[in-house]
Amino acid sequence: MKMISRALALITLAFSANGKNLLTIIPGKRLSEVSIGDSASKLKKKGFITDDSRQSPSTTTYMKKKDLLVRLQNDKAVQIWFEGKNLGELSLNGKALPASDNINSFKNFFKGCEEYQGSGGQLLYCEKRGIEITSSGMNGSGVKISVIAPTEVEKIVK
Repeated sequence: MKMISRALALITLAFSANGKNLLTIIPGKRLSEVSIGDSASKLKKKGFITDDSRQSPSTTTYMKKKDLLVRLQNDKAVQIWFEGKNLGELSLNGKALPASDNINSFKNFFKGCEEYQGSGGQLLYCEKRGIEITSSGMNGSGVKISVIAPTEVEKIVK
């Protein structure tokens, strides 16, 4: 019974204006159906396929399913990107994210954002470094968001 109530506590029901279920973010832990630490075999059982189009070191693998892209390091998920067009399809604590291509609109939505300038554009690490928000003006990709293991952020912002 305890496990069931715990599982129910992790489920956040949120809906967008059109009634569509929103994908839930738990900073540093989960995006939708994928958790940080999930193995490749677990992701395959959920319908993810290997994305061979991405160049990476031998210890890094990418897997994809619909609008989710997962980076695995040594067979464990360390970063989960939402690749959909509308960031408003995501929710944090039951509240829909801004459907915006302006990275500054996320500074007030998330707590404790640290701003960095990377070679490809602007980076925000928020919610105790469990959320990465990127904005690149170079390739017109707009704002991208991912759930990331805080230990991976340590490697990036030394």
